[in-house]
Amino acid sequence: MSKIANERSTDDPPEPPDPNDIELCSHLADRIETAHGGVPFVLLLNKHDLLEEWDLKEDLVGALRGRGWDVLETSALAGDGVEEAFALLTTNILATTAA
Repeated sequence: MSKIANERSTDDPPEPPDPNDIELCSHLADRIETAHGGVPFVLLLNKHDLLEEWDLKEDLVGALRGRGWDVLETSALAGDGVEEAFALLTTNILATTAA
């Protein structure tokens, strides 16, 4: 079962992104786009500080970017990419509402 669907205790060790979660995100994005049209979103791959433990294939991330997705690597712990993620999402929202 996907980690997205599982409840986690705050005592659990942090886990890096899982390819199954990425595929679930892709499926959900397709369903949302079908139901509501294009809506702005940014896919954040958190736990960038644990990059050596990630089990993601660059071709999967590249394929998502090839679909036009904004994909950022972040680390909430270190604060890496967090501000950029909010700025990018805000820019995407404003661009959508201005169109």
